Amino acid sequence: MDRHLIYDLGLHRGYDAEYYLNKGFKVIALEANPGMIVRARRNPTLLAAEQEGRLGIVSMALWHKSGESISFYVNAKKDDWSSIQKKWAEKGAHETREIKVPTITLADMFEKLGVPYYIKCDIEGADAIFSEQLAKQTSLPAFVSCEDSDRKIVDHFREAGYDRFQFVNQALHNEIVPPNPAREGNFFETQFTGHMSGLFGLDLPFDRWIPYEEVKRISDLYEQLRRAKFGLSNAWYDLHATKKETLAAAGATASV
Repeated sequence: MDRHLIYDLGLHRGYDAEYYLNKGFKVIALEANPGMIVRARRNPTLLAAEQEGRLGIVSMALWHKSGESISFYVNAKKDDWSSIQKKWAEKGAHETREIKVPTITLADMFEKLGVPYYIKCDIEGADAIFSEQLAKQTSLPAFVSCEDSDRKIVDHFREAGYDRFQFVNQALHNEIVPPNPAREGNFFETQFTGHMSGLFGLDLPFDRWIPYEEVKRISDLYEQLRRAKFGLSNAWYDLHATKKETLAAAGATASV
């Protein structure tokens, strides 16, 4: 595992990648939408990092097999909805444009690019592909996060060997203040937005890490409320995962 490497699966507009770079990490970004890559390279920070070798951009889609060509649906109005799944990209409200993109697996990324310290996954309609593939790896990142878009994700993380979890409400990012001094990389003052994944790893509050049984109970309850159309707010959640031993090594034993 490379302690200084982060995978950003779903580069989108590059906001997360820029944050990780400013904190002193190297970044490998995966992005299937060519338009998003063009846009990201207009960002001077990202362009300079790519030229210096601190940022690598993989223009592919995560898929069950590498070396294939699959359909990807580009939503021009809501670019963060673009997906390998047409229904996901359109969500009953928009039209999409179909393009063909090459594919890669997580295992091949690990083999060719190294195992990172942290993986952020936000690939619309394909998050469970990531978690399923992660569960089959023998070498794992210390921390992972994924948009909680499928009930199977928490079980995949548990199958991979992670035993501590944390939900983060993405709609409340404007209230988050990065810890100073930082516990991950350099301190970099930023105002998180709904297009960012926010804090990660040891920068997250130690006292909010919970065991599998508790996170599973919360996940099931949230799903029941959602299915009952309980009138939940327009929130969406990222699920973070790590191991108790990782937290203990950082001095978080009293909280987990």
